Amino acid sequence: MGPIEILKGAFSELAKNPVLFLPKMVSVTIYAIPYLFLLEQAKAEMASQAMPVGTFAATLIILALSPLYIMIDSMYPVLVAQI
Repeated sequence: MGPIEILKGAFSELAKNPVLFLPKMVSVTIYAIPYLFLLEQAKAEMASQAMPVGTFAATLIILALSPLYIMIDSMYPVLVAQI
């Protein structure tokens, strides 16, 4: 099974059951926000040797959100099996 067939299957499943993809989309969105902030901090502080407060805060937010992300990822196969 090639990548094109996998994409076709994923998009057809998305068209049939859009609610199935909602937890993953929400978790990725919530988890991506601190990473985007961290990327911006890294660009701004590239020449600095010290870790800026914003980078430290973004790292703490990522670590705090990790259990939520793991919980959503671990319940996703059960959700797929139920549908």
